[in-house]
Amino acid sequence: MHGRQRTETEDLRDNITAMKQDLEALRQDDDSYPVKMPAMKHQISHSVIADRYEHNHDPDQEEFRLIPAETDTANAWKKYLPIAYWLPRYKWKEWLPLDMMAAITDVVMVIPQAMGYALVAGLPPINGLYSALMGHCLYSPFGTSGQLIVAPVAIVSLMTKETLEHYFHDADPSDPVVGAKMAAYGSALAFQSGVICLLLGFCKAGVLANMLAEPVIVGFCFAAAILIGISQLTFVFQIHVHGENVVEKLITFFTEIGHSHGPSVGLAIICIIFLLCVKFFTGSKLPGSQYGKFIPSALILVVVATSISYSAGESTGFDVVGALPPGLPMPVNFFPLLDDGDFWSLWVPSILITILSFIESVAVAQKFADKHDYSIDASQELLALGICNLVGCWFQIYPVSGVLSLATVVEAAGATTPLYGIIAGTGLIFCCALFLFLFEWLPKPVLGAIVFVGIMGLMSPGKIKHIYALNRRDFYIVMTTILCTLFLGIDFGVALGVFASIVLFIQRAAKPNYSILGRVVDLQDQNGTPVYRDVKMYPSNTQKRSDMLMIRWDAPIFFANAASFKKRVKKHIGRFLEENDYPKPWCLVLDFSGVNDVDYSGLEMLEAFVEDLHKKERGMTLLLAKLKTPVLLSLTKGNIISDHCVPKDQVLWELHEAETWWDRVLVQQGKYEHVGVSGMEMQGQLQQLTENAGTTTGFAAQNHTVTQQPWNDDEDEDLDEDVAARR
Repeated sequence: MHGRQRTETEDLRDNITAMKQDLEALRQDDDSYPVKMPAMKHQISHSVIADRYEHNHDPDQEEFRLIPAETDTANAWKKYLPIAYWLPRYKWKEWLPLDMMAAITDVVMVIPQAMGYALVAGLPPINGLYSALMGHCLYSPFGTSGQLIVAPVAIVSLMTKETLEHYFHDADPSDPVVGAKMAAYGSALAFQSGVICLLLGFCKAGVLANMLAEPVIVGFCFAAAILIGISQLTFVFQIHVHGENVVEKLITFFTEIGHSHGPSVGLAIICIIFLLCVKFFTGSKLPGSQYGKFIPSALILVVVATSISYSAGESTGFDVVGALPPGLPMPVNFFPLLDDGDFWSLWVPSILITILSFIESVAVAQKFADKHDYSIDASQELLALGICNLVGCWFQIYPVSGVLSLATVVEAAGATTPLYGIIAGTGLIFCCALFLFLFEWLPKPVLGAIVFVGIMGLMSPGKIKHIYALNRRDFYIVMTTILCTLFLGIDFGVALGVFASIVLFIQRAAKPNYSILGRVVDLQDQNGTPVYRDVKMYPSNTQKRSDMLMIRWDAPIFFANAASFKKRVKKHIGRFLEENDYPKPWCLVLDFSGVNDVDYSGLEMLEAFVEDLHKKERGMTLLLAKLKTPVLLSLTKGNIISDHCVPKDQVLWELHEAETWWDRVLVQQGKYEHVGVSGMEMQGQLQQLTENAGTTTGFAAQNHTVTQQPWNDDEDEDLDEDVAARR
């Protein structure tokens, strides 16, 4: 065994020597004959892994793309105008029928939903239609998703309502002057959201889509659904529900419930039952349930309820939508309608609206991109949302975002490319131009019922229960976000939820997992080397040495856990020495296989800690093992791996090498009792260890030189994701 290892080591040494000679020859050639590097555009494919590798895993399947690849430099400008890329490649015979069907489905679904969400935002229903119209027409040329619908959504509508209530707390929305002013404030929110999206998009800030933890989103959506439901009580019961917070609104509701309008409540209940029945039928296994998603249940209710209301007239007592402005939206300069100073005070809610709308849009787009095996560009999605809001704000819209519920339906209807959005936008143009008078007698309780059923998808009690079972800390984040959103407001809810997740993350990072390692008895890997495991997890088949303490740290060493690292290692050193009657000499092995990074605070701590150990722990020898290349570079630059701290020959690649190195030191010092052998066997090991003294596969003995490779950040990220996926 030792002879084979020695032969392999000699071969490795010869290879390294040959590589050094080749490098020296290349260096001389570079000095004598400078070689001009090729243009950077020809090197892109070598530094960035093409995104087609993410989805195109079938050689017989044609690649589907809506945006040019990173390596396609000739079409690079088309990333900012995707329609210029996918429209010339459009397969009209194959895709147009699918997109047409999806567009028809989209139009009949989005009209009642957009009007309902406009009421959630505290705005007239016509503003919801205008928002859906502009979202459809403007997103498709600039977006990178083939199934995403941009229109009013529940969360953004609720946040718009909360913002408007701050400025119009005691105002009467039914007053035309007040209604126009509220619409102007909604357009101002859209303007600011569009500006923020464009700035983030040009800064390539698409990574912000992952900035909110899932427990924060789950808790916020749950609380938002409750707030939206409370806001719809006004339209269902036809009573004025008002208050500063949830408690005051509920007190007002139960106080005024005796004055509610019975027929409106009955109509809303019937509509809710009908919508729930269609929803149950669609999700069941009954015959024909696969076609349930194509039933325009909301449109059916709108048509039936409007017909009844129109036939009976005012005798029904329903609160109806009323006359809508005929024709297409006209450009409106909203700035003169804003009070002095209010425009700048809107920036805080605009930032929050932008973040949540962008996160929701990218989540929806990524879901369908993964399903249909193509790539989206999160930064371009920011630009597309920015254009929708920035251009649409001059046409009486309020902030828009991607709609999951509608996107799911149109995807099932066959939506393939953004062309379906352009077709649907054309349909909405005709509806707004010709058919708005048909909605004049539409009862608002119907829209409230549509919203009630729609927000059920925001409430995920099953997911909250699952989070509770998996991770109590994440459950605390969910509950913190829910309670803060309900009782302190949306802004505080999201902010405190994010703050709680950051605090708990740092708390977890400050006390990460670590292990005391021991050699597994009678077990070796496929190469014949020993296996080491956590002695606490495997106490029955692991064996610890009385003269060696092995500690594995399973986290980066940074400012939050530097003190914890030092404290835990010192405690285990004290217990180890006490349990083994204070052996001299003894060895401390720090296994850094789980350490991916060491920041400046960690380097400072390590240097001081190692120097302190050398002074106080007499007879101790410190070894570092299994260092990753970035960590090795950091420790070298930070003078941790140096003659005064940890010499290079005490930095080893594997744990069994650390044992071999320590046994050799004991043999050389004559400390036979620590090796665990005696007599003739000791003589044989002494000879073998002495012969291998120069062939230890450590850092310094092999004279390794580690140089940082010029990897591209994008490629590193892709490789890390690949490794994580395989694990």
